[in-house]
Amino acid sequence: MMVRVTASSDAETLRPGGVRGNYFHRSEPAQLTVLYSDRWTLLFDSGAGTPVESRAFSGSGAVRIELDPRAAHAIQNDGASDLHIIATGTAEDREPRVLIEPLTRIAGVDGCRRGWVAMVKDGASIEPRLCSSDEELLALFNTCAVVAIDIPIGLAENGPRSCDHHARRFLGRRASSVFPAPLRPLLALRDFDEANRIARDLQKRGISKQGFAIVPKVAQIDRLLQRHRHLRGRVYEVHPEVSFAAWNDHEPIAASKHSKEGLAARRALATAHFGDNVLESIPKHAGEDDVLDALAALWTAERILEGRARDLGDARADLTGLPMRIVY
Repeated sequence: MMVRVTASSDAETLRPGGVRGNYFHRSEPAQLTVLYSDRWTLLFDSGAGTPVESRAFSGSGAVRIELDPRAAHAIQNDGASDLHIIATGTAEDREPRVLIEPLTRIAGVDGCRRGWVAMVKDGASIEPRLCSSDEELLALFNTCAVVAIDIPIGLAENGPRSCDHHARRFLGRRASSVFPAPLRPLLALRDFDEANRIARDLQKRGISKQGFAIVPKVAQIDRLLQRHRHLRGRVYEVHPEVSFAAWNDHEPIAASKHSKEGLAARRALATAHFGDNVLESIPKHAGEDDVLDALAALWTAERILEGRARDLGDARADLTGLPMRIVY
């Protein structure tokens, strides 16, 4: 195998957590050019029955890879940024040989009384899961190609986020369900009066008690994404009411999720899409409204995996590099 740096353009995109390849050419050499700005891994062998080798890349650059005929390869995007790949050779000359299984599991996650309720989809099955610790969340995130979670991720230092403004416009009469995201300087605070005072200093407006109540959960997810940067391209901020509105032919559900009518409307969407038995098992310490919100997030996770999702906001990055956006 030969590896050298080269320039390239017109590339195929491989999203974070994705895998490309798992095949070999029968008669032609395989030639790949990879443009990268984060971490990724090349896996390859020397033919059928030979050991699988790997080479890790990080940073930014461009690499050209040439493999002999009958040598299989796979590329895994381990970072938080897209990879761009050019491959030569014809599809008719390819044969499959799996070197690494791609991640296919996805999850929709919503906060609940004892942590987080996750609706995890693997193939055709959907399994509810309750996560409370960083370790449980990290284990879930690491095994999913996409996690859609109802929590602010990219955080402003002062002033409102564009995505919250656009979410309110998107929801119209249900705009009040979008709470202002807490400012990043408030994440370390545990006293409401102090947080309210600092918020007023930074943006001339305080923080509500409802907004302050989610700060520990915002801080928990932020902590994971700061410590495990490879997850940044897999974990997406969603808002269940935005997802439900898009799901409902772009018509916000007027009734509150805490009302009988509101639960029925959201339940009808969930069971029509995921099946009548999707709500049979509700984890202890989670309510039906929590599970329905997690299913709305899961619906969005499907769209993200399929490349059909859309964003609200300008996706401007915060000071830590996390995008300020709401995906649906």
